[in-house]
Amino acid sequence: MKRSLLVFCSFFALSIFAPAVAQATNQPLVIAKAFELVRKKPEGDAVKGELTGGHNCDTLENNAINKKNNLPYAIPAGEYKVEVTKSERFGRPMPLIKNVPDRDGIRFHQGSKPKHSTGCVLVPDRRDEDAITKLILDDKAKKIESSITIRNHRSPSPAPNDSDDDDSDDEGLDSPVGSGSPRGSSESEQKSGSGWCTIQ
Repeated sequence: MKRSLLVFCSFFALSIFAPAVAQATNQPLVIAKAFELVRKKPEGDAVKGELTGGHNCDTLENNAINKKNNLPYAIPAGEYKVEVTKSERFGRPMPLIKNVPDRDGIRFHQGSKPKHSTGCVLVPDRRDEDAITKLILDDKAKKIESSITIRNHRSPSPAPNDSDDDDSDDEGLDSPVGSGSPRGSSESEQKSGSGWCTIQ
């Protein structure tokens, strides 16, 4: 009986004081379920996609080749942390995709054409941008870190009676969207570009 009471008291104390300790040490309690962006098959310079994970909307990225490094402007697929910081270019808090290799200032923002981006993820409307911003800020208030997983388009599996002579990888990428780690895309270089996302 005493042991059961002790276990109960310990559990109760942990449930009460753990959030306070996490807040005092400024440490997140849990990693949030990621936003997920699944890219569709590229259409010329345009790479459309679908964003899910709290807010659902279409996305658009620029798959044109950066002549300075011969790689697409679209960032590499992978998992990234996201946060809200103030954009110097737009003068308002906006979602920032962090730790993109050799890139700075990669954000979510409104845009309708591939040329509106030199790496950023475009959303159709300012309301989409604001909704993503709110979700990230709400998570931060709960000491939860937000993240995004970006996946490239994959070919569907072939029908069972397809020829065995095809040596292609059934699950391979249709296009090297965002492949590699583009260099030379620092903020100083981006300021001379024509895209909307060129300045933090």
